[in-house]
Amino acid sequence: MSGCRRSSAARRGAALMLALAVLAACSGCVDNLLRERADARPLPPMRSSVMAPFGDYRAMEDIPVTLYLPDWNRDRLVAAADTVSVYAGEDITEAVAARELARLSPLFPNLGGAELRLSSVDNAVERSGGVVVVNLDANIWLLEPSEKSVVRMALTYALTGLPGVEYVGVLVSGRDEAIDSGGAVPYGLHSRPASEDIESYLNGLDTLASSESAGLSRDAALYFATADGRRALPEARAIVIPPGPRETLRERLVSAILTEMALGSRSRPSDASRLPIEYMIGEPRLFNPGGSADTLLQLSFRGELADFLTVNGGSLYLLFASLTETLTGFVPGLDGLTIQLGGDTVTELRAPDRTIHLTNGRMGRADFAGVVAALSTLYFPNGDGGGLVAVERAVGQGTADDPRQLLRMLLAGPQQYDSDTRLLPALPAEDGTPSAFTDADLLGVTIVSGEALVNLSEDAASACADLTASQARSFIFSVVNTLTELRGVDRARFFIDSLERDLFYQPESGGAADARPSDLTGGGQSGVTSLGEFYRQPGLIITDFGNIDEPEQEEGAGGDSPADSEAAYIDEV
Repeated sequence: MSGCRRSSAARRGAALMLALAVLAACSGCVDNLLRERADARPLPPMRSSVMAPFGDYRAMEDIPVTLYLPDWNRDRLVAAADTVSVYAGEDITEAVAARELARLSPLFPNLGGAELRLSSVDNAVERSGGVVVVNLDANIWLLEPSEKSVVRMALTYALTGLPGVEYVGVLVSGRDEAIDSGGAVPYGLHSRPASEDIESYLNGLDTLASSESAGLSRDAALYFATADGRRALPEARAIVIPPGPRETLRERLVSAILTEMALGSRSRPSDASRLPIEYMIGEPRLFNPGGSADTLLQLSFRGELADFLTVNGGSLYLLFASLTETLTGFVPGLDGLTIQLGGDTVTELRAPDRTIHLTNGRMGRADFAGVVAALSTLYFPNGDGGGLVAVERAVGQGTADDPRQLLRMLLAGPQQYDSDTRLLPALPAEDGTPSAFTDADLLGVTIVSGEALVNLSEDAASACADLTASQARSFIFSVVNTLTELRGVDRARFFIDSLERDLFYQPESGGAADARPSDLTGGGQSGVTSLGEFYRQPGLIITDFGNIDEPEQEEGAGGDSPADSEAAYIDEV
């Protein structure tokens, strides 16, 4: 046994001596590597643990969520753990609403085996910033009034549990249901109830419903035109309805809404967003056309309204869409509007992408499908190159979480309607305008396990060849910070023509690698590389008009990345 121990020790000693000899022999290798980096020679392509994307792909993910269900005797809402299946990076609001309704359905015998479900219209769930509006199918009418209120309460709890959601509106067949049996007191928007106690919630609604002459205050979603003149965004407002008899409550609701809309958007104030109430003629009139059960609201405007909107960057389409979305979403039982312009009923509207034909002049929410915008956040370099500025863009509900759409908008550069006029293109050309980067140069975008993989063409890499160190840094983190706005995405990785090569080292035609541009090496100063994983950099984001937040980590670490990240965003030479 002792002989075996001695042999083992001898072998270990021999191995140690051999390792030291090899290390001594290769001592020059380290010097050569450092010298090569100092001479600005590129590193070879990296072997990544992930495949470069060719085309766009997002895997399905099971996301844990919290739903709320009434307990066995309907006293309280209780939290229930569940999962929803969505595409990687996709917003989960609609999936949570649909799953909440599916879990609630078996608890209400009055449904007779039917299921609570979302309306079949486009965008049955619309999320714009902190406001979510859910449009339910008419089968909820099978429930008792108190049961319908419990459904609303449960949806509100489940959806306000999602990040950023503050208000929830629940419509049935595209209109607000009344709290009271007389059909006059609106539900409006709901914030998260103070307690899960169902009886307290129902008692609060009963108090509102019994308010005959006292003034009411309800939260409503008011829709205003976006800065680009293509869509409308909701803003939550407290609407104060002056006291009066119950018989005139809906008329007072209409008046209060129109008065508030005349003030315009608070977040995007402009003449294009406000309702030019000075062009209105006469009083709004609620009526039932042809003796039908439908309720419409007639508004009349002077013919000069069209000229006013044209001069101020608005349109009849967006104004009438905003009025329809706002009023049908708040005035109980209102099915739509008819509008007279210069004495003639409007029967046709020209939208940015189509012409809308209105039967008998009737405008409903379905006529304006797609007008309600969602918000995407992009990051552009500021004018002095010292950091990044967040810009919110209003886009279609279906594209707000599309990574390719985000990159399209980012690479198209700042627009004249952006809130900050000091922005620079993320990828500039020599004249300072956005580089000629086309959609074809984006070979693929994939989201895998929280990582956005971006595959760029050789032409895209050539567009990066002449960037200064500051521009290269801004470009990388404009892309990274923009993509990490998507749910669950915390990092990004870049490829060139499906290989993980550095964007900022361009090969010669003969295949040899050029040295870095001199403005990247900076005479031995820090250069920039696109190799490896890049994490979000909140420290680069300007939040107070020119002052840059202090980075959370020192230079050389990629934002919130782990300590063993493959590559830092600044490559020390």
